[in-house]
Amino acid sequence: MSNNSKERQSRSEFVFKRLEQRILSWKYLPGHHLKEDEICAEFNVSRIPVREALSRLSQIHLVERKPNFGCTVKRWTVDELTEFYELRLALESYVVETLAREGVPENAFTPLEEEWRQHRDFSEESVVSGIDWSRRDENFHITICQALGNRQILTTLRDVNARLRFLRVKDINSPERIRISSNQHLAILAAILSGDSETAKRTLRKNIYTGKSNVESSLRDILIEAYSKSA
Repeated sequence: MSNNSKERQSRSEFVFKRLEQRILSWKYLPGHHLKEDEICAEFNVSRIPVREALSRLSQIHLVERKPNFGCTVKRWTVDELTEFYELRLALESYVVETLAREGVPENAFTPLEEEWRQHRDFSEESVVSGIDWSRRDENFHITICQALGNRQILTTLRDVNARLRFLRVKDINSPERIRISSNQHLAILAAILSGDSETAKRTLRKNIYTGKSNVESSLRDILIEAYSKSA
């Protein structure tokens, strides 16, 4: 790869990360128009890396393209997102049930258990980053799914997670919420390892729907704000 290609990729990655962070942190509300010329001017780059960054954001469902208008931050409805939560629950319920029924090696989740024991003891004085914690939470569920070894389910779950990612940053937003989520995660792992599929599914459902209820009110407020600004 030539130096020019590497430099372009580096610029594209920089723009992508900056825009992704703004969308995930809700600095850019749903419906926000991402104008190429303004992005080029702000980051002092050409249109090529900007278009590459916007294309990547579109692929992970944070941005949508509109004919003769350009790119905007993806605008979801509450009903659409509820359907994705239902799909996520269906996929993950099958995963934990199957793993509990068929069994996994005793030490299969040891690193994951250790990680979430540490999260459970998260200090009150520590700074909580919604984006950082949402990614750790997402990784927990993906790691369990990987243990099943079903690539189609894993691919679908990754896609669902990408669509819900901007919401999950509103879920884990306090030390208390981290402890609750950590205890739920540890209970899911314990149920799988003990072969208790019903407890694994019940705890998983509680974990997912606790997160869902935490973000619904925030989503409604954000959507109202976004729609009022675009009216």
